Amino acid sequence: MLDYTNWPESCAKLRKTYESLQPICISVNRLLRDTETIIVYGAGYNGLAAVRELRVQGVAVKYFCDSNEKLIGKVICGIPVLGLERLREISRNTAIIITPSFASVYIEKMLIEMGFTNLFVYGYALGNHIPLKFFSEKSEEKQRIAAQNKEKIDYVMSRLADEHSLDVFSANMKLWLYGEYEEAVGVRTNEGYYPSDIITLENDEVFVDCGAYNGDSVLEFVEKTNGNYRMIYAYEADELSYEMAKRALTTKMIDNVSISNIGVFNKKTTRCFANDGYLGNRIIIEGGITIPVDSLDNLLRERPHPITFIKMDIEGAELEALHGAHEIIRTDAPKLAISVYHKYGDIWDIPHYILTHFTGYKIYLRNEYAFCDNICFAVKD
Repeated sequence: MLDYTNWPESCAKLRKTYESLQPICISVNRLLRDTETIIVYGAGYNGLAAVRELRVQGVAVKYFCDSNEKLIGKVICGIPVLGLERLREISRNTAIIITPSFASVYIEKMLIEMGFTNLFVYGYALGNHIPLKFFSEKSEEKQRIAAQNKEKIDYVMSRLADEHSLDVFSANMKLWLYGEYEEAVGVRTNEGYYPSDIITLENDEVFVDCGAYNGDSVLEFVEKTNGNYRMIYAYEADELSYEMAKRALTTKMIDNVSISNIGVFNKKTTRCFANDGYLGNRIIIEGGITIPVDSLDNLLRERPHPITFIKMDIEGAELEALHGAHEIIRTDAPKLAISVYHKYGDIWDIPHYILTHFTGYKIYLRNEYAFCDNICFAVKD
């Protein structure tokens, strides 16, 4: 049974199950071998890209299939567009290539129910297909966990600071519990870690970036403050990402920044670390490489100035890292921007921890970048 407390690891397991779901260029020989009729599901951008790639390799697509009534009956790039009713008349040995990104899981399920088995997911859609596949499965187990945490969930929902935060919470509960992605896509705001209606940046900010990756969030912080800040402390556990960030910050001649190749956790110790380059580097139970980790309370014990802003995107270690920043948060009351999507339950556990351990914080939830990239913002009244 998959471990739904840590979705990146679970998705890595699902990857093995879906090894056949590779970009078209890898699957062409099998398609040629297994069928004479190839249909591309989706006549949009991804569908056209799939057709172009197949044609380069000498493979002809016989039909598009699309649910958009405006496209049905048209001929696109010399290929007729069928509706679902016509698809029901097609031989079940036909190979169907699924190209829509966010709907790929539901299209796959529908085609399987129609009796089609020779199904492939195009490379552009693959990036969302495996996470969505994960979200859409084992919902009973996730519902059981949510029921066990009903008191926490109700408390967090009652304390969210605005209606948009409630919308984000509701949409993502539907995503996790039932695999319904539409609302999660619809609540995105795409302002990253610095939404102007929540985060106010002053001229004397002391910014802590946990999970600096390649330096992108530090560079955005510098841009947002117009270079007017006091200090930046950045931490990145992955050695390659650390080197990329250090190079980027040096190239851009960023002043008053300290970057360290260490993971942020709840105490000084070592942890196993996966850096397989697939679904995010992350702390794991066993395997991978061993890395040093430490708490912010230890790392910043001798800080010359109060911390004003902490950002965490550390692939599932956020709650432990908050435990390890307890004294800083209690004494300095920094603004917080904490990722809450790496583990099932983080979307309520992390806000609940902040609300019950520190006074005066208002909690906001925003959905940034992709359909499940949720961030908990906590700011003092």
